[in-house]
Amino acid sequence: MQQSVWTQDGTYTVALTDNSGPDRYPTWSSDGQQIAFVAYDGNDSEIYRMTSDGTGRRRVTDNSGGDTEPVGVENSDLEGCS
Repeated sequence: MQQSVWTQDGTYTVALTDNSGPDRYPTWSSDGQQIAFVAYDGNDSEIYRMTSDGTGRRRVTDNSGGDTEPVGVENSDLEGCS
């Protein structure tokens, strides 16, 4: 399922992900350079982080419980609520 981002005035969209599962709860850093989101990876939900153009995607969490609501995108110690 794609995660899309719209410009502030709503003139166009950019698809940032193209996963088989849903991507949810996008959270932007205040400078707009990073975005964290929750993705279902086939077993459970995990938190991912990437740059605002969709590159540099990396998984932040890796555990057996589902993670939701990414917080702390401003720093490298991104957290999630289980």
